[in-house]
Amino acid sequence: MANKLYIIPVDHIIEPVPYNVPRYLPHRFQAAFAGLENVRWMWTTYLLGDIGIIVCDVDGTQDAILSARPQVFPIPDLDATVPNANIRNRVRSALEDALVPGLWVNTGMAYRFIMRRVGGEFEYHGRIVGTLQAKLFDGAKTLGTTLSQCSQVEQDAFISAASDLGLTYSATGATTLRELIAGMGVQHDLIPYVISGNIGSYSI
Repeated sequence: MANKLYIIPVDHIIEPVPYNVPRYLPHRFQAAFAGLENVRWMWTTYLLGDIGIIVCDVDGTQDAILSARPQVFPIPDLDATVPNANIRNRVRSALEDALVPGLWVNTGMAYRFIMRRVGGEFEYHGRIVGTLQAKLFDGAKTLGTTLSQCSQVEQDAFISAASDLGLTYSATGATTLRELIAGMGVQHDLIPYVISGNIGSYSI
């Protein structure tokens, strides 16, 4: 058994209570995909969004099952690099389809570098959502939405989230949400991103 890292879709369940759970994996409110019933995991999510970064304690068979599921992207060795445009596009799509800025991902980048930056994007977005107590991407916004198209309450949350996290904020009304969130991710390039939970602590 070994701890492995994945990008995984989030299921938003309603019954018996509203809850966000990782697709395919065991949860008290959702059965696991066949073969993954006993997998232990810990994760972080793009708060109230549709994607998570998850660490799973898996054997080779379980890894193969999970890696083959739709919308799951298994992260190779963190010091490996994106080998070609096909894989680059898969990483970009896994992020962008869930409204996480990812067009900056390119061939030759190490997965450790990518996942640290993505972790920074998750952290900043999560702080905004926590401040608003509501989704940022509420159906009316895309990554191409500019700050001037957001409410004043939302714009104030953008500034507050950056201040709370000790990040430099230099956005203007013409800045898109993609540029804003990606710019905050850049500031995490040299900061290890840690996921902790019931199977320990995993540092990226």
